[in-house]
Amino acid sequence: MSFLKSLFGGVDKSAPEDKEKNNQKNFDILKYDGIRALHIQRADYAIECFKRALDIRPDREVYDNLAHAYASTGKTEDARRTLATWVEFEPQNPQAYTFLANIDFLLEDYESMEEACQHALEYETNNPILDYLTARAKIGLEKNTEAIEYLDKAIALKDDYQDAYLLRAHLLIKAEDKKRALSDIDRMLTLDPTHEEAALMKANLMMNEGNKKEAEESIKGVIAANPFNRDAYLQLGSLYQEEKNYEKAIVVYDEAIEVLPEFVDAYEERSKAKAAAGDEAGAEEDRRKAQELHPDEPTDTALPDYEKMKQNIPF
Repeated sequence: MSFLKSLFGGVDKSAPEDKEKNNQKNFDILKYDGIRALHIQRADYAIECFKRALDIRPDREVYDNLAHAYASTGKTEDARRTLATWVEFEPQNPQAYTFLANIDFLLEDYESMEEACQHALEYETNNPILDYLTARAKIGLEKNTEAIEYLDKAIALKDDYQDAYLLRAHLLIKAEDKKRALSDIDRMLTLDPTHEEAALMKANLMMNEGNKKEAEESIKGVIAANPFNRDAYLQLGSLYQEEKNYEKAIVVYDEAIEVLPEFVDAYEERSKAKAAAGDEAGAEEDRRKAQELHPDEPTDTALPDYEKMKQNIPF
């Protein structure tokens, strides 16, 4: 901070032309010192540099970096204020509105997010990311039909847009349009055969349609690829429990707990399977273990709610 004090600590008695040169020099020092500080994870120092730089004059790159610095330290309200100032400075810059929409998403301010997206779309009409972000805002405002329409636009512009296919599949499942949802999931798995969430979504649809063998194989494939996927164990165990094959379910939960010893949901589900199989002592032991691991929290044993899962969105 001594460097910052040296820049701003005294009274400037220079001639106007010299003052302007000094201001430009100080601005450049502050801006690029801030960028270097960001690169070495010194966001606190970077923020001070960028704020001082903006005291000298507004600048697109400084606003952008300052907002990123705030966001990286969890200061999302400060990031939003910075971006609001940026869009006042450059009201026709879609980049600023896009960044603002992302921050509004993190703050769950979906009305503001939708407004920011619409401003950006005024100046950049063929950007699939903006259509995707608008869809996220529409979902937050419980306008799912409109969200699907924006995802249609995003996919029309970018036919390999995986996040858009996945999100549209969530919405189509919620709308009970399972045929279109399955088409989106299959497209996702064509683009990325290892995509675990898509594979589990497909398994869930297969289970609901009674194709339990195909669902079982899909879930097992996820576990084989990633033995730390908690949702896969819960979904496979649930499939066996629905079939009243409690011994198989218990084996699945045994495997989950061996890999993830503090997996509370697995203990809870194994407790239910053991109780259904007549092992009351084992069921009670698992209930106690779950309570030890999370004494102050109710255990959530439900399968993943695919319609409500939040995804990261691009900055």
